[in-house]
Amino acid sequence: MKALGAPLFTEWIPASRRRRLHNADIALKDQDGRDRTLADLLDQPALITFFYSRCQNAEKCSIAMSQLALLQRQLKQIGIEKRVRLIAITYEPQFDTPERMNRFATDRGLRLGEHALTIQLDGKRHQQFVDEMLAPVNYNSGWVNTHGVELSLVDARGQLVRKYTTLLWRNEQVVKDLKRVMAEP
Repeated sequence: MKALGAPLFTEWIPASRRRRLHNADIALKDQDGRDRTLADLLDQPALITFFYSRCQNAEKCSIAMSQLALLQRQLKQIGIEKRVRLIAITYEPQFDTPERMNRFATDRGLRLGEHALTIQLDGKRHQQFVDEMLAPVNYNSGWVNTHGVELSLVDARGQLVRKYTTLLWRNEQVVKDLKRVMAEP
C-alpha cells in the first residue's frame, strides 16, 4: 500500500500470480434489463465498483459514480474507452431496479452502454460475489448499513489485478494501470 495521505491501492498482481474470479459466471441484469453473466462482460479489462441508489452519504456512492463518469471521459480523451468496461454493481439488488440504476448513474454523468454498465447481480449469489471481491460493506437484515468506496481492476481474462481503496481512487493511477494491463500479451 502507499503511504498515508496518498491514494491507497494494493500491490500489482503479476499475470503469473493472478486468479480468475470464481463467481464470474453469476447471472445479472443490466441497466437496460438485459440478462447475461458477469463473465460475458469480462472479455476485456474491466473496472468494477459497487454502489446503491439509496446511499445517504454524498461522499460515497454518489461521488464514486461521478468519479467513474470522470474516468469515462478521461478514457475517451485518450482513445481507449471502447477497450475497457466500467461496471458499477449495486449492493442492493433487491431494491435497485434497472430503472433506478440507470437514473442514478446518468444523473451523475455516466454514459451507459456496452462499455459502461450498472448491474444487479442474481440475488441468490450476490453475497458470494461481494465476499469474493472483499467489498467493503456490511449488511443488517439484507440492507446496507455501512460501506466503503473501492475500485477493482480486472484483466481481460477475468483475473483481479489491483484494488484501489480509500475515500476515492485517483483516475490518473487507474489510467496508468489500464495501459499497463492492456499492453500485456
